[in-house]
Amino acid sequence: MFRTDMVLVFMLPLTLLSGLTLHAANHGMIHSANRFWPILHILSGLLLFAGSLLHIGAHRGWYKSLWKGTGNHSTATCILSIVYLSNVLSGILLLILKGTKGPHWGLFHYQTGILFGILGLYHFFCRMKRLRKLK
Repeated sequence: MFRTDMVLVFMLPLTLLSGLTLHAANHGMIHSANRFWPILHILSGLLLFAGSLLHIGAHRGWYKSLWKGTGNHSTATCILSIVYLSNVLSGILLLILKGTKGPHWGLFHYQTGILFGILGLYHFFCRMKRLRKLK
């Protein structure tokens, strides 16, 4: 599990940075005439998605226990899970639409991506002590 967490630690900031740069380039804030940022964002997003699936699989008991209620579960982690799902689904939708249609989906993906980045980093830093013990 430690390796999976380390993949997520590197892929989350890379995906967030590439998404923010892509957004800035699309609004003319920076000049980017090449396809580097979209490709980097898609590839890092796919690696983040793969790592996330492994991470979620390792904690499937936590997710199964949600059916009994959220009483002992971290509210931030529950919100992170919902935001993550929203971000992944909107990203898949944008890939299907080839990113050209539905500007509202692009904005939704951008906003959930920022929120996911913030919550994901918070989730990581709250668990850093436990991760250090896993080495």
